[in-house]
Amino acid sequence: MFRRARFRPVRRAAIMDVPPLLLHANELFSIGRFEEAAAAFEYLACGAHLRGIQQDAHLSMRAGHCRLLAGQTVLGMINIKQGWGSWLVEERFKTRIERVNGQLENLFWRLEERS
Repeated sequence: MFRRARFRPVRRAAIMDVPPLLLHANELFSIGRFEEAAAAFEYLACGAHLRGIQQDAHLSMRAGHCRLLAGQTVLGMINIKQGWGSWLVEERFKTRIERVNGQLENLFWRLEERS
């Protein structure tokens, strides 16, 4: 009835080459240096857009999030609009757009409380 599971070796996830600037931007975000993190995310988003990499929308949204948290509302909204524009072009991002919409509503609600 209670059989012991066979031993399975742990599969290691494929280690991807993460750009050092992306690691640095995430580190800046985690320690609360939002202006510097936003500049790094904007630079990465611009490079991804020029190369045709799909993560350009996510990086633009992340830059906008950093700008909003840094109190730079106009620049943050510009970045978020760029990210939305990239996502709306692609049909396969419909579910992600709905999820992010909820996250943005939560972020805007917190920003209203702060001001």
